[in-house]
Amino acid sequence: MRPVVLCLSACALGAAAGSARGQVDGAPPALEERNSIFYAGLGLSSISSDFNNLSNATNLDMLAGAHVPRLTWLSGEMALSFTVAPGNNHGPRSASTGGTPCSVPPSLLDPDGTPDGCDSGATTTADPGATGSQNDLQMTNLGAFAVLRTPGPVFALARYGYRYINTSIAEIQADDQTGTAYSVGAGYRWGAGLSKFELAYTRYSRHLDYVGLSVAYGFGGLPTAR
Repeated sequence: MRPVVLCLSACALGAAAGSARGQVDGAPPALEERNSIFYAGLGLSSISSDFNNLSNATNLDMLAGAHVPRLTWLSGEMALSFTVAPGNNHGPRSASTGGTPCSVPPSLLDPDGTPDGCDSGATTTADPGATGSQNDLQMTNLGAFAVLRTPGPVFALARYGYRYINTSIAEIQADDQTGTAYSVGAGYRWGAGLSKFELAYTRYSRHLDYVGLSVAYGFGGLPTAR
C-alpha cells in the first residue's frame, strides 16, 4: 500500500510543481484555472491519539471543494481520510501504588506476613492513559467543512465542520464517533486560480489530532467566464 500512496502523492506534487513552474516561466494560466470554482486534492496526515500506548498512524487524505462564486475566501469541502500505515499498539500498561505488589499471599512465604522484596499493601491498576483495545490505531473518516482562506499567494486558513469516524479503537468508537472538528493552518497559491499547497493542524475529535500536508488543483470555471 505504501508504494501506491507514495506514487499518488508524487504524481500530485509533480503536477502541482509543473503548474507552478509554468507560472514562474511566464506562461499564462489556463482559462479553466483562472476561472475555476471547484478544486480537488490529495494529502498525507500524521494522526496522533491521546492514548499513550498507541503510536501515530498515517492517513491518505482526499478532498473535493468549491468556493462561492466571487467569494474565493469562502469554500465548502468534503474530505475522506483512511489509514495506510497503522499506529502500533504497544499493549496494555499498568501502574503500581505503594511499592512492588506481592504475587502470592504473604502467609505462604514469610512468617511475619511480608515477603522480602514486595509490599502486601501495594496494588496494580490499569494505566488510565492507555486504551484497553489490543488493536493498532487505524480508521476511515469522513467530514464536511466550511473553510475560510485569506486572499493572496500566501494565506491563512480556518476550517470547521462535522465528521464521522470509523476506527479500530473501542473507546473512540463508543463515545466519539461523530461530532465537530476544526483546523488552522497556512498555504501557498500559485497561478490565478484555486491550486494550492496547505499545511494544517486539525483537532479532529476529543481523542485524535491531525497534522497534514496537501496539494489541490482548481478546475471547472463558470460557463459564462471568458
